[in-house]
This record gives sequence, structure tokens and C-alpha cells, in this order.
Amino acid sequence: MKEKTTCYMCERLATTKEHVPPRSFFPPGFRKDLITVPSCDIHNTEKSKDDEYLRSLITIQYEVNIQARNLFSQKVMKALQRRPNLLRRFFFSGKTYPILVDGEPSLAITYDYERVIKALTCIAKAIHFYHFGTKWDEKLWVLPVSATFPPEQENAETQNARLTVLKTGPFETQKIGKNPEIFYYQFLNNEDNVIKRLRMGFFEGFIVYAVSHSIVDHVA
Repeated sequence: MKEKTTCYMCERLATTKEHVPPRSFFPPGFRKDLITVPSCDIHNTEKSKDDEYLRSLITIQYEVNIQARNLFSQKVMKALQRRPNLLRRFFFSGKTYPILVDGEPSLAITYDYERVIKALTCIAKAIHFYHFGTKWDEKLWVLPVSATFPPEQENAETQNARLTVLKTGPFETQKIGKNPEIFYYQFLNNEDNVIKRLRMGFFEGFIVYAVSHSIVDHVA
């Protein structure tokens, strides 16, 4: 009898395959050999709004490539125009801050940090399951480097120190992913091959680190 497969995030039986990152992140022409993992309905279809929110946030970042900008104009803006309330909640529900980008005036916006981290944590754990065939059951610390902490973020100095720890170590392994212009990942294992650091790249400019809390908790 074939062994039943459980979801990559929980102990529920897997009833579907989940694309990692979500398929909506990949424009036509960049959907070769997409990564999938076994998932339950709760951790797939019921988090689709969080995935949409994350895609919107990533594609407005300054550092991302032309594929992200095209995706924003062709998909995200149309969705926002169809749902004006979503537009107001996403761009105007929080504070805006004037900034300079390459000497040109621009705006930084606050965003739902907890919601973004929740969505990125699911992606990180799915990538671990896909790569190693096991669940990443540890509590993770996840940081989107390209999404700056809001000015009111607590413990900013501690967060910056932890970021330094995360970035320490040569991620010299090959970037894994058939569509690296859209998404790639790299793992860095320590000597005992237990505590893993993961780096994920979205649209060549939005970089995310994920690591077990045990490797950064010692940073004051």
C-alpha cells in the first residue's frame, strides 16, 4: 500500500500540489519545471490572499528586474484597479516616507510585516521540503533584506546585527531554480550539517534569508 503523504507544513494529509513560489509569480515564458510540494488545502488555497499581497510588495521594490515591473503593470495593477479597496489598504493604510533613490525623490510605504513574514516562511519551509525531503520543523527567523524595516520597528539594532549573522558565510553553491530571473535559492550548511541557512532571490533583486532561531538567538 502506498504511504500517505502529509503536508510540508503540518501533519494533515496532502490533498494537492502547491507551487513554490506561487505560480502567479511566474510570467508566461518563465514557467519551466516549477517547484511543487505536497500540501493540504489550508496551506495552499486558503493563503492565496497572503501570496497576492507578497507578490504586490515584491514587484514594487526598486531593486527588482524588468520581469517584476512588467508583472506589476500587467497583473498587479489590474487587480488593484478592479478592487479599489485593496489599493487603498495596500498603499495608503499606513504611513509614507519621502526617500531618495539614486538621487531622485520617491516614497517608502509601511506594510503588513507579519503577513509578509508568514508568507515567506511558508515558501522557505516548502523549499526545504523540496530540497531535502524533510520538514523544516524549527522555528525560523526570516528577513526580507530588500524590504526595509518601518521606522517604528522595535529592536532595529538587534535586527541589523542578526542580519549580519545571516549574511555571514559564503553562499557559493549554485543558484537552484529553472527560472532564476524569477526565483532561485541557495542553502548553506554549517559543519555538522544541521543548522541550515537559506537565501532566496525573487526577480534578481528581492533577497530573503531564512535560518533557525538557534543560530541568531545569541545576538544581543
